[in-house]
Amino acid sequence: PRFTIKDVGITHRWITHWHIKGLLARKYEEQKWRKFNMIEYVWLKMIVQMRKFNLPLAEIKKVKDIILEELPYSAFLDTNEEADIIKKINPSEKVDEIIKSDKFKKDVKANKTTFLENFILDSLLFGSNYSVLINSQGDYAPMKENYFNEVKVMKGGAEFLKGSFISISIFEILAEFINTNSLD
Repeated sequence: PRFTIKDVGITHRWITHWHIKGLLARKYEEQKWRKFNMIEYVWLKMIVQMRKFNLPLAEIKKVKDIILEELPYSAFLDTNEEADIIKKINPSEKVDEIIKSDKFKKDVKANKTTFLENFILDSLLFGSNYSVLINSQGDYAPMKENYFNEVKVMKGGAEFLKGSFISISIFEILAEFINTNSLD
């Protein structure tokens, strides 16, 4: 953690209120200076964006509970996406052997990333454009550029996309982050 409230562009009053409402990504000691890591920075910026659309704090809490939930490791192991990633990183590797190896499965299971961390990593490493779509009932759907059809076939996805929703761009927040912070 290295970013302060000032770095994020929010007030002490907001952060205290959000802490009371359970919106922060982790617990902080009372009466101490709070410092945030990059994941928390992005989450706080997402809260600011959601508040600009007057989304109630209770609905933001629902989004937080989902987006900061630990990904089930099987989500990584049941797709071919990791094979494509490994091919990009090291084309000479025998991808199928790696994906099916016990070591790979053990490493993925031990990593314990959240949905938001996954979105951020995917955006930074591969330039993916993620947004979070939120409707007036507080239902949430992650949207990766060009994934419209995938969301449509998800349970309830077609109904969700037929309605009105707001879009919070993680890509935009990251672009602002990169433009305003040194990336040492």
